[in-house]
Amino acid sequence: MKMKLYSGLLNPIIRSEFKKSLLVFGFVFLAVSFQNVFGQTVSIVKNADAIEGSPTPGSFEVSVAPLFGTGTVTVLYTVLVSSTATSGVDFVALSGEVDVTYDFTLGGSSLINVSTSLQDVLLEGTETVVVEILSDAAYELGANQTAIVNILDDDTATLSISDISAVEGTNLVFNIVADKAALFDYTVTINFGGGTATLGTTPIVDPEDYNGAQRTVAFLSGDVSKQLAVTTGNDTVIEDDETFVVTLTSASNANIISGDTAIGTITNDDLGQVTVLANSPSTNEDGSGNDGRFRIELSEQNNTGSALVVDYTLTGSAAQGVGQDYTISGIASIADGAISTNINILPIDDVLVEGDETVVITLNNVNSALYEIGTPNTDTVTIVDDDVFTATITATDGTATEATPVTNTGTFTVSLDEVNNTGGPVVVNYTVGGTAISGTDYTALTGSVSFANGQQNKIITVTPINDNTVEISETVIVTLGIGTGYDLGATATTTATVTIDDTDTYVVSIASTDATANESPLGNGVFTVSLRSSSDPSGPLILNNTGAPIVVNYTITGTATSGVDFNALSGSVSIANGQSTGIVTVTPINDPDIESNETVVLTLATGIGYTISTPNNATVIIVSDDANVARITTSDATAAESNGALATGEFTISLSAPNNTGSTMTINYIISGSAVNGTDYTVISANAINIPQGDQSGQILISPANDQIQEGTETVIITLGTGTGYILGAVATQTATVEINDNDQATLTISDVTENEDLASGQFIFNVVLDIAVVGGTQVSYSFFEDTAIGGGTDYTGTPGTLIFTGTANETKTITVPINNDAVLENTETFEVQLGMPTNNVQLVNGGTAIGAINDDDNCVAAPVLDASVSPIYCVVDTGSAFSANLFDFTDTPAPSGTVLTWSRVSNPLITNSHLTVAEAQDVSTPASYYGFFYDAVNNCASGNIEVQIVRNIIPQLVTINGNERCGPGTLLFSVVPSDGASVNWYDSLVSDTPIAFGETYTTPLLTATTTYYVEASENECATERQPVIARIGFQANTGTAQNASICNITANGLTSLDLDTRLTGADPGVWIFVSGPEDVNINSTNVVDFEALASGAYVFRFTTTNSTAPCVNSTIDITVTVSDCESDDDNDGLLGGQEVALGLDPNNPDTDGDGIEDGEEVGADIANPLDEDSDGIIDALDSNTEDTDNDGVNNQQDPANDNPCIPNRFNGSCDTDGDGLSDLDEQTNGSDPDDPCDPVASPSCDDPIDLEILKSVDNVDAQIGDTIVFEIMVTNLSDRTARAIVIGDLLELGFDFVSKSSVDYDEISGIWNIAELEAGLSAELTITVTVSEVGPYENTATLLESIPSDNNPANDESTVILNTEVPEGIDLEVIKTVDNKTPLLGEQITFTIRVENKSVNGDTINNIEIEDILAVGPDAGFIYISDVSTTGDYNETTGGWTIESLEVGEQNAVTLEITVLVPLEGTFSNTATLIRSSPTDGVVANNNSTVDVKVSIPTSADPGFLFNQFSPNGDNTNDVLRINLRDSDTQSRAGIKYKIVIYDRYGNLVFEGANLVTPETQTTVDVWDGTYKGKEVPKGTYFYIMDYNINELPAIIDKGWIQLIR
Repeated sequence: MKMKLYSGLLNPIIRSEFKKSLLVFGFVFLAVSFQNVFGQTVSIVKNADAIEGSPTPGSFEVSVAPLFGTGTVTVLYTVLVSSTATSGVDFVALSGEVDVTYDFTLGGSSLINVSTSLQDVLLEGTETVVVEILSDAAYELGANQTAIVNILDDDTATLSISDISAVEGTNLVFNIVADKAALFDYTVTINFGGGTATLGTTPIVDPEDYNGAQRTVAFLSGDVSKQLAVTTGNDTVIEDDETFVVTLTSASNANIISGDTAIGTITNDDLGQVTVLANSPSTNEDGSGNDGRFRIELSEQNNTGSALVVDYTLTGSAAQGVGQDYTISGIASIADGAISTNINILPIDDVLVEGDETVVITLNNVNSALYEIGTPNTDTVTIVDDDVFTATITATDGTATEATPVTNTGTFTVSLDEVNNTGGPVVVNYTVGGTAISGTDYTALTGSVSFANGQQNKIITVTPINDNTVEISETVIVTLGIGTGYDLGATATTTATVTIDDTDTYVVSIASTDATANESPLGNGVFTVSLRSSSDPSGPLILNNTGAPIVVNYTITGTATSGVDFNALSGSVSIANGQSTGIVTVTPINDPDIESNETVVLTLATGIGYTISTPNNATVIIVSDDANVARITTSDATAAESNGALATGEFTISLSAPNNTGSTMTINYIISGSAVNGTDYTVISANAINIPQGDQSGQILISPANDQIQEGTETVIITLGTGTGYILGAVATQTATVEINDNDQATLTISDVTENEDLASGQFIFNVVLDIAVVGGTQVSYSFFEDTAIGGGTDYTGTPGTLIFTGTANETKTITVPINNDAVLENTETFEVQLGMPTNNVQLVNGGTAIGAINDDDNCVAAPVLDASVSPIYCVVDTGSAFSANLFDFTDTPAPSGTVLTWSRVSNPLITNSHLTVAEAQDVSTPASYYGFFYDAVNNCASGNIEVQIVRNIIPQLVTINGNERCGPGTLLFSVVPSDGASVNWYDSLVSDTPIAFGETYTTPLLTATTTYYVEASENECATERQPVIARIGFQANTGTAQNASICNITANGLTSLDLDTRLTGADPGVWIFVSGPEDVNINSTNVVDFEALASGAYVFRFTTTNSTAPCVNSTIDITVTVSDCESDDDNDGLLGGQEVALGLDPNNPDTDGDGIEDGEEVGADIANPLDEDSDGIIDALDSNTEDTDNDGVNNQQDPANDNPCIPNRFNGSCDTDGDGLSDLDEQTNGSDPDDPCDPVASPSCDDPIDLEILKSVDNVDAQIGDTIVFEIMVTNLSDRTARAIVIGDLLELGFDFVSKSSVDYDEISGIWNIAELEAGLSAELTITVTVSEVGPYENTATLLESIPSDNNPANDESTVILNTEVPEGIDLEVIKTVDNKTPLLGEQITFTIRVENKSVNGDTINNIEIEDILAVGPDAGFIYISDVSTTGDYNETTGGWTIESLEVGEQNAVTLEITVLVPLEGTFSNTATLIRSSPTDGVVANNNSTVDVKVSIPTSADPGFLFNQFSPNGDNTNDVLRINLRDSDTQSRAGIKYKIVIYDRYGNLVFEGANLVTPETQTTVDVWDGTYKGKEVPKGTYFYIMDYNINELPAIIDKGWIQLIR
């Protein structure tokens, strides 16, 4: 085929255009052909920014590049998390896609609008919306895949600054406050100028006043206030306050409005001083010499430009003004340029004696603020007086009289011619003369009188001294002498006289100067009659100076017969001239009769030249030389403790012949033996038994006390002592013994222990308990036996040992067994602890075996811990009775996560078909073994198990209960019958834990009132309810002592009414009835009978008590009332019947008291005041002078205490004051001390040795060199008698330096401590303080060297203490102190933790540890104690001491103390824990104390709900947690909050979400977030939060913002 070539194509131009058309055509062709093969290219750019809250949105422009064809493409996009604006919060959420229409020539574009119509009030600055185009098959991504639209913030914050002032030299601190917190950082520029102060820069040099250099202050995100400190200079220029202006010039962010200004005022602190000085301090009243002058001065010249006026006051004793004491000249004004001024004091002369006077100036103030009153601000000018007084004297009372007390004194009056107005005392001197002797005849005079200011007269009093000497009148002459400040008057006025009159006469008294006379060997008794002065009848003796003898008369009475029992006496004694006493000698006549001691009583009678004083009678006792023989035997030598009827012992004390002395005979004895009187047996008389008249013996019953003490057989030993009226028989008959058999059996109980293998302490503690007291204590060994657990450290470490019990009831000792917390999977394992045989006959309960069960913790989880306090025994009435056990009661161990506490019938926890349901485990009714464990059903594994063996036991019964009753105090026997096999326990209260007795019978102690006891039957740990058993004690009412009476039936002749109640003494309530008489009588409501006009005769009345209680019955007694007309003296005793009735005498018996002297004579001449010789209130007519009721040798009429044999004379043979078995009379006779039970030593009652116990202790056995220690020595007299002349030896070794002692009776050189006397049962203590000077160890011993009587128990005569002054090497206690919050806010609580660990290298246990952690008190104290918790020991918040008894080595044994305190003040405070002491002493001091510092800040001012949005969770206990404020800054009250919060990272990822409800009044902040996400720390940086909350149930608030997390 041929083709034609067009020539036109050969033209180059035409050919070129053609090529272009062909190229375009080719592109169009390709575009049309491949438009569905290649996508359009898209890109994005910012079209417009947005403004917050504006209706006009910002926008992005998405563009499609031109390509072949036209159409619409959907472009996908996303908002990146790097956007700082929040979708839905700061702008309307975007859809994520946009459609773009395009053509092939221009392409196309569409806008993505960012709507910011959402408005907030947060100052957050410009925020960004970042959009990224996402890839898609429909288009290709261009170069611009992301774009940013800014959202401009429309919120602003205004800064303000406040005026401030401060003293020069200190900083002016301005507060710059933003009215709104910004969520961005910014700075503000500050400039200074203006005012009166001079601007400068640091360092500030005068005349510059402050640092005015430009400053910049930075506000961090969230800050609302900052402080600006401006430094000022401290000059010494006296000037006015100065000012300057501070301007907030500009801020680094346009949203921050600045421009505010403030004025700073620098307060001047430099003041001039104004002082005063008396430069002419005295002036004479008469005008001679200089005037007085005060000079007022300035500290520097007055440069104020005007005069300074000083205000002052004048005081003092001088008066200012014309006619007064002084006038002044000069003014207190200091001219400008001057430095001082003068005030002159011009005296005025007068004729008054007024003494020196003073003018005192005091500066008050000055009229310029630039000056102040300085020091001195006061001074004095003295005006010297030139006038004197005239002194005179007169005797204003010229007579004084001796007397006691003195009632008539003599007086001199010394006078001045005018009143003393000198302002001070005027002293006038005088001398004393006359015949009277100063200090002997009258109280010594001083020799001067002092006239106080305002006085004109002074009295000199002459007070006679009653010298008991009969003498003539004596004189006292006072003569004035010369002196200062006065002149003497005329001679007649300078002397005066006072006369002293005497009033003394002789009085006589009598005493038995040798009160004992003996028949054989002969010993005379002696009476001494003595002369004394009537003015001091009990004072010293005086001489007879009458020039002739004074004859004193006396009468003779007593039980001894003159001329028969003693040589007859004359009835008078002569006191020679120049003598003060006369002697009457009683010479006994020895007879063969066995008789009681007899008395000779001399009573002084009236005579010439004397009067009778007291004592007016005295007694000499004639001691008989005949005596009975006393012996003692055991009529029942064995007694026994018993729960039932008493098994008593008995002593019998007998005489060789019946007691025919006419009165009771007292046989003395002492008690010894191992049993304690009143404790081990019912108390008996400690020293004597009485054998009544006519009897020959007496018994002493030993009634054992049924105690709860294992003490073995005890003895009661009675040894007879000497006494009056008897002698002792052979030695074998002087002592006897009763043995008391014990019925108590003590037991030891050891308890099982079940614990987990991983228990915190790492050791099992077995308690071993002694049930009742054991005298002498007991010891028991213990050992270990393996069961499924292996010893030797594999599963446990069992170290055999010995427990030592002191012997107290319920005493508990522990056995500690370390447990190995291994990692071996195993079942619960057991081992045995076996007690050995205890000493001292103590028995074991259940063989003394205990099981230790180790629950494994190496299974899934640790096993639960069995609560051993819950009993598995269930008590029922009979075998058919149901019971219900809840197995969950047997452990309170919480189930670990993922497990459930499960109970099974078999021990293998993986046999699930044996598992009990919860309902089954809560209601177990079948006795069996059940196993508890923690079961993990997901992993089919379990913990080790615990076994609970449920037991059903039958409750025993009390078949019969028998109480008892008695009339009057005493013991009662109870009995019960229990069901077979049951034991019986007795209690003294319904709730008491400890029985008082055991067994089917119980004998009560001595009861005085009805008492209820309780009894229960017990078997197999099941007991009945306690039943009451009543011991009824009846009260036996007493009729008392009755006395018959006489009465008149005619009123004119005497009493006619009688109160029957007055005829009874010591009666209980009751009623009277009439029994018999000549006619019926009426007893009125007050038991008064009126006998007016009734027939004469005998009337009988009966009294019956009314308040006896069952089983006692009321008793009765009768009295007889004799009625007569009382008109005559029917019994011829000289008294009318009516008179006798009034006196209580019998009108029908002339001698009512039967002493042989008729009633009329004994009443005396004055019936209104009947005689009562001994002044005991019983008239002589009723007080017999022949009867001796108390057998003391003094008849009742002369005995002021008829029932007390030791009054009026203890030396009568019947008194033994010191209880040593010797009467006071015997001891007086042989010269021993009647008040000392061990004097004389040779007395039989003191021949037996005594027991003195020596105990020595030291307050620090581990003292080191330089330590001060205190030894204490205690000596106790364990005997029943006084020990004397005790010598203790305690010589200090050379390693001690003596410091002090507590008793002067110790000689530190010789080491001897003397104790003169130590009474029975008492102790004496000596402390010796020394300093340790050398390394020991030392032994220091106190030893008993001597005593009277001697000590016969050497076992306790010596006591030694050992001091370990050698410190073991490697002793180390570490003290570490921490605090849970080092930067608390004011008012918060923080907790200190003190940890103490024993880090000793040799494993030593350290004892007696004391840690000191003192919390200061007072207004400046930084901590206020709230509470403390310690793992061991006690903390005393007052002393700061924490005591730790002992601490074993190792971290696992470390102990802690937590102290919670309140922080009340702002500032930084320190607290230190320090090791004070330990035993042994710590040798590593570097770790002995530990200090923590706490910085307390004032909480940021914020409303409740405010989020503190900066925190740093770095584990330093400071701002570690994001918190919400709950405290109102204004009211300081606390609010409750309910909130929800979400927190995002800056990429929009959720990192935390939480909610909580916090009630008010619980805390000041609430912790929100700890800075972690899924358990891991999030990075530092900024995070965004949104919080929805309400405060105190108020409307909800939405808050959002940024959080800054700092690492």
